[in-house]
Amino acid sequence: EKIYLISIGVEEYYNHSFDKVSYAEADAKEIADAFRQLGLLASHSKTLVGGMAVKGVVLQEINYVANFANMGDHIYIYYAGHGLSYNSQNFITFYDSSKDSPETTCLKINDILSILERSSCKQIVLFLDCCHAGLSMSGVRDSIPVFDTSSLIYEHRSDTFLIGFAACGSKETSSHSNKYKHGIWTHHLLEVLNGTADSEVYTNGVVTSSAL
Repeated sequence: EKIYLISIGVEEYYNHSFDKVSYAEADAKEIADAFRQLGLLASHSKTLVGGMAVKGVVLQEINYVANFANMGDHIYIYYAGHGLSYNSQNFITFYDSSKDSPETTCLKINDILSILERSSCKQIVLFLDCCHAGLSMSGVRDSIPVFDTSSLIYEHRSDTFLIGFAACGSKETSSHSNKYKHGIWTHHLLEVLNGTADSEVYTNGVVTSSAL
């Protein structure tokens, strides 16, 4: 039984198409550190930040781990950056993404799920700390495109191979904290992983999905 982690933090964008996502790189790095403290082997962990957090590299790493992991293994994917909805599809963005061409420079969540669904591994967890404030594009259903978690839940309501956690709902925003120097949701996720969260979060030493 092996554990694999891909931790992605997109803080700044090459062509400045998107606003800066404060502390996204720190989020991704510390998530990886927390997993290593829990026993994750460095060889099974990939942290992609800055110029390494480009669409092609992320796709390559997801395909690799999906093909390599076996039944009984665990895959964890963490993402901090801008999420958006475009033409009724949910996307995450990367260092080389452009708001002028989201379908070619961003990555559909459904495409990620399709790759993972083909994996022999059936224990997969996604953590999505998506920030989308300040985006404005044409061709979307709202003036500010939001990462539509409600439609994502509906589309994959019958899937059994993965569980996903999102920082916010469809009508909410994901924010950072200068005090914690992290995304607020990721700060609390780190507390859970490090065992320092408030006692009421745990039930007999276990964190449930509803508590998280």
